[in-house]
Amino acid sequence: MRYNLVITPGIEVDERHQIEDVLESRGYTVTGGGTGLDEEGGMVSSDISFEKGGDKMPLDLDSIYTYHAPKDNQPKKYETIRAQAKVLAEVIEDLCPDSRERSVAFTQLETAVMWANASIARNE
Repeated sequence: MRYNLVITPGIEVDERHQIEDVLESRGYTVTGGGTGLDEEGGMVSSDISFEKGGDKMPLDLDSIYTYHAPKDNQPKKYETIRAQAKVLAEVIEDLCPDSRERSVAFTQLETAVMWANASIARNE
């Protein structure tokens, strides 16, 4: 997996190198880094590209594409997650103006509920 870390405003080169050293000590390979400058030579941003090869999370296709019938207390957990998400949805509805951003917030909330429930269904 490849990553790109962007730091704004920019940091000194030696500070960036310290971050790179920490990444390498954690098993990442630093593949690039730099500092973005404005027209006067001031630091605008710093970036570090790094990767961790061979660490792909294995996909359990059987689990992903299998129906998981609810068991034990799972339905109660699903209901709790949905009820709490509904409370947040009502807050968003009350406080946020009707806009694209509000629509995205609702969509992301629905997505979060779906993945939270999938976590329970697939891993318990």
